[in-house]
Amino acid sequence: MACPWGTCEGRDRTNIRRPWADREGRLHESSGVTLFGLRPGLNMGKPASLGGQGARASLLVGLSSVVLGELPATRKRVSQQLFASLLVVASALIVWHGAHSAGTPAFWIHTWLATVLGSSVLIYTMLRSRWSERLSDPAMTQPQIVLGLTFAWCGYPMMGAQRGLVITVVLVTLAFGMFRLRRGQSQRCAALTLALQGLAMSFSAWVWPRQFDWVDERAHAMAGVILVVAMAFVADQLSRIRGSLIAQREELNQALARIETLATHDALTGLPNRRRAEELLEQNAQLLARQGTPFCVAVIDLDHFKRINDDYGHPTGDSVLRSFAETAVKTLRAGDGVARWGGEEFLIVLANTAMPTGVTVLERVRRDVAAIRMPGSRPGEAPLSFSFSAGIAQARAGETSQQLLERTDQAMYRAKREGRDRVVVA
Repeated sequence: MACPWGTCEGRDRTNIRRPWADREGRLHESSGVTLFGLRPGLNMGKPASLGGQGARASLLVGLSSVVLGELPATRKRVSQQLFASLLVVASALIVWHGAHSAGTPAFWIHTWLATVLGSSVLIYTMLRSRWSERLSDPAMTQPQIVLGLTFAWCGYPMMGAQRGLVITVVLVTLAFGMFRLRRGQSQRCAALTLALQGLAMSFSAWVWPRQFDWVDERAHAMAGVILVVAMAFVADQLSRIRGSLIAQREELNQALARIETLATHDALTGLPNRRRAEELLEQNAQLLARQGTPFCVAVIDLDHFKRINDDYGHPTGDSVLRSFAETAVKTLRAGDGVARWGGEEFLIVLANTAMPTGVTVLERVRRDVAAIRMPGSRPGEAPLSFSFSAGIAQARAGETSQQLLERTDQAMYRAKREGRDRVVVA
């Protein structure tokens, strides 16, 4: 089945010339060298240090690809996780300092540190290997926040008199996911934070009752509740705003898609219009000039269409146009295209096609159209059938699109003069 230009994914052969067609985001091996406008192995008389700079730049690009990955989405997620890991390290130093000052046994401190750092390495590995892409949230934002909150409150009992600093670590952890979590997720994280705070304080009172100061703990509890609730409220508002912006962007994209369709497609038949056909005709001509890829163009005119409108009415004439469009799209090959050229005229471009294959394809369309039987507009009226006359030409090297269309038009008029319902080669 034919694919009208620009309406089927992966079938528009002209995509190879669009600047946005190649968006895989992969880094090229020559990135570091072409930065200085040099080809590999070519000195161009520049100082040797320039080659050294190019080598260093190439090395940095290579290291960046190894650490962050090559795909833009992966690089973004890994970069965010590495930044979060820096925050984890800074928070771990705070907890370590407080635990060490409080005289907490080294075994518990080292076990806590190893668990925290090991979890960061594990999450980095899952992101960098793209394993996380099978999850609903490839960035693993919520798991990272849950781990951060759990580790922070596990460090609370170990810090002695400085354990109030854990609230700062908790706030930084919550702020990290404030712009990414959905409404329900942010509320669950806030509830988890308060639950972990209660458990940490209860554990501290049970294990180290002598160091447990109820006055300080009440102050810590009040500060934690107030700040966590405030953070949850802000996160909820941001989630609402983000959802509204996403919805507006989706509506805008849909509106732009409709506008583009209206600007490039015929409203009656759904086929590309003359403007779009001219653009793609020119692109095929450029492909012929650059790569020598042949293509054929056919101009089709429905026979006696004015008589159909006069005898059966304009609604029936519109149905004839739609029937021809549907039949042509079904009959043509993938990669070929058909457009409404104007009135009862249509343009067909047979990509990567030379004669006599072009005539064979067009004859197949003519036979399928001739087999159409449309019911009459009035009871008892005989079914309506129709045909078309077509001129077809293979594009020549150095020929402009206008010259090609003139040859095709002349062939189509010759088909009319010779009796209609036929294909004439220019």
